[in-house]
Amino acid sequence: MRKLFTFLCAALMSAGMYATTVVTITEADFPTDGSHYSFTKEGVTITSPIYPLDSLHNLVMPRFTSSVGNFTRIEITAERVELSGWSGSSAQQTWTGNASSVSTSNHSIVFVNGGSITITCTIEPPVPPTPGPNLTWDLTDGVLTISGTGVMYDFDYDHPVPWLSSKKSITSVIISEGVTSIGDHAFDGCSSLTSITIPNSVTSIGFQAFFNCISLKSITIPNSVTSIGEQAFSWCGSLTSVTIGNSVTSIGAFAFANCIHLPSITIPNSVDSIGEAAFYECYDLTSVTILEGVISIGRLAFQDCIDLTSIEIPNSVTSIGDRAFQSCSSLTSVTIGNSVTSIGYKAFDGCSGLTSITIPNSVTSIGESAFAGCSNITSVIWNAKNCNGWNFGNQVESFTFGDNVEVIPASLCSGMNKLSSISIPSSVTSIGEGAFRDCTGLTSIVVASGNTKYDSRENCNAIIEKSSNTLIFGCKNTIIPNSVTSIGDYAFFNCTGLTSITIPNSVTSIGQSAFQSCTGLKSVSIGNSVTSIGQSAFQSCTGLKSVSIGNSVTSIGQSAFQSCSGLESITIPNSVTSIGEGAFAECSINRLTVYATTPPSGGASCGINNGTCTLYVPEGSIDSYRAAAWWKDFVNIQAIQEPKLQEYTILYVDKDENLVSSEKLTFHVPAAPEFEGFTFQYWQTTMKDISDGIINIQAVYTADEDTSAPAVYTNPANPAQKLIRNGNVYILRDGKTYTLTGQMVK
Repeated sequence: MRKLFTFLCAALMSAGMYATTVVTITEADFPTDGSHYSFTKEGVTITSPIYPLDSLHNLVMPRFTSSVGNFTRIEITAERVELSGWSGSSAQQTWTGNASSVSTSNHSIVFVNGGSITITCTIEPPVPPTPGPNLTWDLTDGVLTISGTGVMYDFDYDHPVPWLSSKKSITSVIISEGVTSIGDHAFDGCSSLTSITIPNSVTSIGFQAFFNCISLKSITIPNSVTSIGEQAFSWCGSLTSVTIGNSVTSIGAFAFANCIHLPSITIPNSVDSIGEAAFYECYDLTSVTILEGVISIGRLAFQDCIDLTSIEIPNSVTSIGDRAFQSCSSLTSVTIGNSVTSIGYKAFDGCSGLTSITIPNSVTSIGESAFAGCSNITSVIWNAKNCNGWNFGNQVESFTFGDNVEVIPASLCSGMNKLSSISIPSSVTSIGEGAFRDCTGLTSIVVASGNTKYDSRENCNAIIEKSSNTLIFGCKNTIIPNSVTSIGDYAFFNCTGLTSITIPNSVTSIGQSAFQSCTGLKSVSIGNSVTSIGQSAFQSCTGLKSVSIGNSVTSIGQSAFQSCSGLESITIPNSVTSIGEGAFAECSINRLTVYATTPPSGGASCGINNGTCTLYVPEGSIDSYRAAAWWKDFVNIQAIQEPKLQEYTILYVDKDENLVSSEKLTFHVPAAPEFEGFTFQYWQTTMKDISDGIINIQAVYTADEDTSAPAVYTNPANPAQKLIRNGNVYILRDGKTYTLTGQMVK
C-alpha cells in the first residue's frame, strides 16, 4: 500500500509536479575583495553580519535566507564547523527544519582558512499559484473550475494544492477539455464535493486524487482514462455510482476501498489487473461484473464485501490473489474460469454462504486456508489435473474427482467425516499422503477399472497400489483381498467405524499407524504370513479386546498396541524375537502368553506390568524366562497348558451332501481362553478355513450382556492338525451335527 508520495530532490521542474530545489555553494562562489558582508546564489543569500567575507571565506554567526521557498536542510562541510544547535562533526554539520531564514547564535563559526567549503541547501518551493504549468483555476460559489492544457501537478502534504484553504467549501469540480491528468491528492479531503466532471482529455487519475471525498455520490471515468491511481476514490463513503471507461488498463491498490455504499461495479475488458484491495470493505457491494480480459485479481481485492452474493471469474483470469474474497459472507455462488492457475492464501476464507465449489483443471496451486471458514460447503468438484491442495472442511458431504485428474494432493479430503463414498478415476497416477485420512463416514471406495496405478479389486472398498500390492487406504467396510501383501502406513488411521478385520495370509507387513485410533475395532486376526507389525499399528484402539498374532511375526513395533485399554490378554507366537518400546503400554493386560522358547528382546520397555500380569511360557523354557532380564521380574510365571485331546467324527459327503464315508479322528484342540464378560460356547471353522487338508478353528463366545452378538477368537498358535482328505466336511460335537457353510450354525 502506498503510504506517502515523496518528491525527488532535483533542480529541474518535471511535468506534473513542482520540485524541491537544491542549491550548492562552494568557495568559488564567495566574493574575494573583502568588502562584502553577504552574497546571493540562485535565490539563497548568505550573510556574515559581524565580519566581511574575505578571501579566507570564514563565516562568523552566518545567516541564510531564501527567496524561492523554505529551507528544509542545510549542510556545511569545511575545515572546522562550530554551529550551535546543528548536528554532525567538527568537519560537517547539518540543520533540518522548515524556514525561509536560518540564523546562528553567538560563537558560531565556519572556519575555512583558504581551504574548501561546500554548502548544500535543500529548498521546498512555495504553494504554486496554478494547478499545473499551463493550467488556471477559479473557485466561485463552491464550483472549482480548472482550465488550460496539459498536466496537473502532483501534490502532497508539503506541496499543497492552490485551493488548500478553501477545499472544504468546494461542492463541484469542473475540469475543462485539454487537461490531461488529475494529480496526486488534487481533491483529497474535499468533504463537501458532490460532483465531478472529467473530460475525455484526461488519461490518468493520480494517487488519492479524491481520497475521503465523503459527499461524492457518483463518478464517471471517461474512455480516455487508462489508469486509476492508488486510493484514488478510497473512503468516498457516499459513492453509489461508478462508471469505469473502457480504456482503463489498471485499477490501483485501494482505488475504491471503503466506498461502503457502492452497490455494483463493472470491470471493463480493457482492465488487465484489479489492484490490491481495490474494493476492500465495500460493504454494500452486491454485484460485481468482471468482463473477459482481466488477467489478475489482486490480494484483498474484494475482502469484506459482505453483501456480495455471486461472482463469475472469466476465463481470461489466471490468478486470484491472497484474501481476494475473504469474509464475503453472503457469497453463495462462485464460478472460477478455466484459465486460473493459482488461488491465493485465504482467497475465499470465511465465505460461509458458499455451499459448493468447482476447481477447474487449469489450477496448479491453491494457497493455504484458501477455503478455510467456508463452513457450509457440502459439495466439491475437483477437476484440477495436477495441483497442490488445501482442505475444504469436515462438513463436505460430496467430493467428486474429474476424469482428467492425475494427482490427488496430500490431506485433500482429510477429516471429511461426512463423506460416504469416493470414486477414483482411471486418470489418477498419484495419491498424496493422508488424502482421505480421518474420513470416518466412508462406506464405499471405488477405483475405476482402467486405472493403471491403483485398483479396488474384488470390490474390497479400498485403494490398492498395483505394483506393490499395498493397501494404502481403507474404510469400515473394507475386506482385505488375499492378494494384498502389505498394509500401508495410516491405511485405516482413525477409522472409528471399523469393528473387526481379518488380515489374510498373503499380507507380510502392517505399516506404521495402519489401524491407529480405530476405537471401534473389537477384534483383529493377523495372518500367518505377516512378519512385522509396524510402529503404532494398533495404537489407541481402545475397543480392542481380541488379538490373534500370526506365527510368522518376528517383530512387534514401538507402541504397536499402546493405549489399547480394553486388551486384557495377549498371545505372542514363538516366531517373535523382539518387542518394541511401549508396544503394550497403557493396556490392561493381566495374562501374557509367549510361545517363544527364547525370551524376546525389548520386553523391559514394552509397557506390561510384570508385577500384576501372569506370564505363560512353554514348560521347558520357564527357567530361561526366570533368568532373563525383565522377564525374571514377573511375579507369576506358569507353564502353558497342553491342548486337550478331543474326538470328532468327520463325515465326507458329495456335492449334494450325500454321505460318502465317515471316520472318527482324535486331534488336539487348544483350551479356550477366558474373557471377562464372555462365555465360551464352541470351536468352529468355515469352508474357506480348509486348505490342503488343514482346518483352522475359531472359538465362539457369547457376550454375557448381549447374546445376539457372539465374539470370535482365533488361536493361530495352536492350529488344528492336518486332515489328509478331500471334499466337504461335517463335524459332530456331543452327538449333534453342525454344517460348515460360512458360519457354524446350530
